[in-house]
Amino acid sequence: MTSKAEKALLFLLSLDKDVAADVIKQLDTDELRALREVASSNPQYDAEALDGIFKEFVEQSTAHIAFPRGSALKHLDLLERKRSSGHHGEEQP
Repeated sequence: MTSKAEKALLFLLSLDKDVAADVIKQLDTDELRALREVASSNPQYDAEALDGIFKEFVEQSTAHIAFPRGSALKHLDLLERKRSSGHHGEEQP
């Protein structure tokens, strides 16, 4: 079974680095420590497990209206706007 910290790490690694950095800024000390512990253990996942984790995230995110601090939706929206506008790492006025 994959832990919440493992799932969070995999999700962060799938994001644009600027978006991931913004998400990381929202984490508290305990959350950062959990991510560091998972990353240092160098876990290995097969493609089927990764697919299941990302499907679970999509299902969870569409089933909930609000997220704490609105961070997940904010960052996913920012990522989509960056991709569609062709801007990479540039701030919008």
